[in-house]
Amino acid sequence: MTVTDEHRAEREQMQAWDARFEAALALAAETVPGLNCHTTREQPHLGMPRLFWDGDTRGAYWVRAGLISTGSPATTLTKASAVLHYLRDPAGDGPFERDENPLDTLDAGTTDPHLVAALIVTAAQHHRTSL
Repeated sequence: MTVTDEHRAEREQMQAWDARFEAALALAAETVPGLNCHTTREQPHLGMPRLFWDGDTRGAYWVRAGLISTGSPATTLTKASAVLHYLRDPAGDGPFERDENPLDTLDAGTTDPHLVAALIVTAAQHHRTSL
């Protein structure tokens, strides 16, 4: 396998994981009353999934997660990152009242997209108590 083939295989594995993660995130959010999820498929202009609480127009969570390459070959995608970023801008014109990362890790402890989604949703629930 050439380096180009390795990179292509790695990229395809990452893209497949991203799609499974977005589906898992939407399912995990459905299990929490009042938590909503918009994925990039629903809002491609946003560029990343978004979580928000019913009736809370003040802010939202931006979600990033993905497999991390730990070297070569492509079979080394053994870690997943997870970021939950909260922004609150009630005036709509900045500066942000709150700009926080309730979860930001380069190693979520698993590469299972359902478990990473559950971790992110749990972090959002925990963060909700501070709003």
